[in-house]
Order: sequence, then C-alpha cells, then structure tokens
Amino acid sequence: MLSLTIDGTTSTVPKENFQTFKDFFDALSEELKKENRVIVSISLNNKEMKNGQQFDYFEKDISDINNVKINTSEKGELVDNHVEGILEHVEKLQGNIEKAAELFRIGDEIESHKYFAAVIEGIRWFNYSLELIFSFLQIEIKEVKLKDILIIDIIEDVSEVIDALDNSQQNQDWIMVADQLEYELLPLIEKWKEILPQLKNKG
Repeated sequence: MLSLTIDGTTSTVPKENFQTFKDFFDALSEELKKENRVIVSISLNNKEMKNGQQFDYFEKDISDINNVKINTSEKGELVDNHVEGILEHVEKLQGNIEKAAELFRIGDEIESHKYFAAVIEGIRWFNYSLELIFSFLQIEIKEVKLKDILIIDIIEDVSEVIDALDNSQQNQDWIMVADQLEYELLPLIEKWKEILPQLKNKG
C-alpha cells in the first residue's frame, strides 16, 4: 500500500492499481481536477520535490514509492501562480541559452555542454508545466491563441530547433549550435514573456 497525504489528511492507496509513478500522479491529478483543485507542492518518500523534480520520477516503478504528500490549491489561484513561476523559469532559461551560446563560441566544450543540458531540461520542464496549465484550465492546447499567436505553433517551432541543434551537435559544429541557440531558440523563448501573462485570471 502507498501512504497518501492530501492537505494533512492521510489515507492508503493500493499500489497494484498503477505501474509507474506517472500513472499514479495522472490519476491523482484527475481526481483533484473534479474538485477544482490542483497540486501546489509534493513530497515523495519524505523528500520535497522542487522545481519539477517529481517529473524525474515519472518512469520509476510505483513499488519504489512508499509515501506521497501533497498540498493543493484552488485552480484559479494556482493558474496565476503557475504562470508567474513559468515566467521566472523563462528568465533562467534565457540566461542559460545565452551562456551556452557564448561558451560554444569560445570552444569551452565542457562548460558549454553543461549549460546546453540545462537548456534542454529547462525546455522539458517548461513544456510539461505549460501542459499542466491547460489541463487546469481544461482547454485543448491546440486551440489556444494568445496575441494572435497559436501556442502550438511556438511549441512546434521550438521542437524543430531542438532537432536542428541535435544534428549540429552530432556534427560537432559548435558555431552552428551557438547560432541556433542565440538566433533561433532564444527569440522563441522570449515570445513566452509576452504571451504567457495572457493566461492569468483565466482560472
């Protein structure tokens, strides 16, 4: 059995109903959605998950998870707070992109790859967080247009740049990687600073 504590109230959940932690997390999120509530903090095996760390556990077998503690919030408040959190994340992501590009240009392969890895992880976190917002709002992401921009178009453009970056990395063309980071990826990330605030007050 898995021990589950929600806003201070503890119960047990049969582990055999799930295979991975993601299965459990998705089912829990769906149940909370019915109550118009969403998860604002989570601990796994008595360890607090910060900055999306729980996503790293998604593929972990549920048998490895013994207890889950969460705190929840009403959807509208959470959406606004979540947007603010993503905007802060975008600022950090911009800095990592700029630093990675700079380091690739001067040939510092070790440090540049550290920042590049942070960029890829940052985009992964960003995409999942964005999906969560639209899940909270119960809106299909493909249908959302903000400031006359289709959200899905930017997501797909970013995905294309990531593929191009992967090719450039395989070819060890570090100047091309730097250019793609600075002139292709960075402008797409900067667009989010303009359009994400439009999601506030929609919950």
